[in-house]
Amino acid sequence: MTKSGTKAFLTIAAAVTLLAVALPSGALAAHIKTASKKVTVPPGADKPAKATCPHGTNLVGGGFAITPKIVEDGAILTGSHPAGARSWVASALNYPTDTVSSSITSYAYCEKGALGMRTVTKSARVGGVPTASGIDSKKLAVRCPHGLDALAGGFSDARPGPPTYASAVAGVNRRASKHVWQLQGIAISVTPASRITAYADCGKPARKQAAKTAHIPQSGGNGNLGAATARCHHGTTGLSGGWAVGPFKIGRAHV
Repeated sequence: MTKSGTKAFLTIAAAVTLLAVALPSGALAAHIKTASKKVTVPPGADKPAKATCPHGTNLVGGGFAITPKIVEDGAILTGSHPAGARSWVASALNYPTDTVSSSITSYAYCEKGALGMRTVTKSARVGGVPTASGIDSKKLAVRCPHGLDALAGGFSDARPGPPTYASAVAGVNRRASKHVWQLQGIAISVTPASRITAYADCGKPARKQAAKTAHIPQSGGNGNLGAATARCHHGTTGLSGGWAVGPFKIGRAHV
């Protein structure tokens, strides 16, 4: 997979849907604190950033930020997921041919009460097998145990060999229902296979979900950026979120 081909593949999406998971603002929201960790990602490196909640607090969600944003020179996201009871890890790959360093910042949202969070995962292989469309796609649905809600979630992409080019992206990474976190891994089929993993952070408190869609003009070239903001319902506070990007295409093939 070439640098320009991969970044075009990542940025030709026609629409982005962001989803926010929220909780009543008068409950745990007043106790939520944010921890963060920023790491520099030089050209040719794939670096993780791990944000850890202070002692006495628990992880209830997380997220990431990449600087600069996805443009011709800049890193791309290769993972964002919970890591144990108190940490959130986000990682980014900067291509060897890029000319500038990027940074990845991981955010962990922490609270003092005990939510009884439990992380459930599911993995699958994507890419590595030629397809008629030139695109390989795998969907994973991680279901929380009985009595627990999907409060947060994420993904990781484990690629073979040294960091060179990203072979899979997360087209969908979102809360699909009260008990399910959904991941769709997308890869150009002839690239080396990746092992994608979906994560669901499951807990007891009920949450509400808000969604908003923003449309991005479709283009086959790079540098086509857009943004969408999902706002929680009145009387609730954002806890975690996700996205759905699509369609992806190579030539006339779509997924």
